[in-house]
Amino acid sequence: NTNAFIKKYQSNLLSEQYKYYSSNFYNPTKVERATRLLSEVVDIIECLDLNYWLEGGTCLGAVRDGKFIPWDHDIDLGIKFESEQKMNLLLTQLKKKFNIKINRFSKKHKKKFGEYRLIKISENKNIFNKIKEQILRNLGYKNDFILDLFIFYKQPLNEDTNNLVYKYVVFNKVGYHEKEYLDSMNKILFYNREYNIPNNVESWLTTKYGEDWNFPKEQWHVNLDDKTLNLDPRKTIK
Repeated sequence: NTNAFIKKYQSNLLSEQYKYYSSNFYNPTKVERATRLLSEVVDIIECLDLNYWLEGGTCLGAVRDGKFIPWDHDIDLGIKFESEQKMNLLLTQLKKKFNIKINRFSKKHKKKFGEYRLIKISENKNIFNKIKEQILRNLGYKNDFILDLFIFYKQPLNEDTNNLVYKYVVFNKVGYHEKEYLDSMNKILFYNREYNIPNNVESWLTTKYGEDWNFPKEQWHVNLDDKTLNLDPRKTIK
C-alpha cells in the first residue's frame, strides 16, 4: 500500500528536495547567525504589532531540545494575515534589512487566500559570500539557510463557519492549525530571548508531528509527514 511504499523508499523520495543542503545547525557560527536573523526579523514583526509564533522545526527544537535541531536547514515562523496594508508595510521594512523572496499563491489558491503564501528571508551578503553561494548552487547544493515566514489565514474549515481555523499552503497542499493553539500564545525562552509559541504547545506538536514528537527523527519531510497537511489525496480541505 501507499504507506508501506513511502516508508520503504522515503530516503529516495526526499533525495531531490533535501539533497545537498549546505546549511545546518551543527556549526556554532551558523547557529549564531541564525539566532541573530530570527531575532532581527521578530523585532520588525513586533514593531508592527503583528501576531507571530515559532513554527515547524524551529518550535519543535525550542520545546524539545532548547535549540535549533542540528540537521535542520532553515528557520520557521508563522504569522497571522491581518490585511494587505499590513503585509505591504511588513515587506517594506524587511526589504530595508534583508534579502527577501515572496512566494505568491498559485491561481488555484489565490482567489481563496489572496496574494501572499510565504516570505523567504535571508541575510544581506557581502560579495565574497554571494560568490561562494553561487559556486555551491552550481555544484548542486542548496542555498545557505533562510527564514521561512509562513502566512496563515483564519477561515472556516470545509466551509463550516462555526469552525474557524488558521490555514496555510505548502507544496500546493492546504494545511491548518486549530484556533485554540493560535488565538492566544505562550512564550518560550530561546537563545536568551522570549518568543511566541502556540498555546498548549505539546498538544500542538502532536497534531503536527504525531504522538512521538519528542523522539528526534532525521528523516522527516513536510510533504510526506506533516500531519497538519492534507496527506490523504482522497480527502479535501476547503
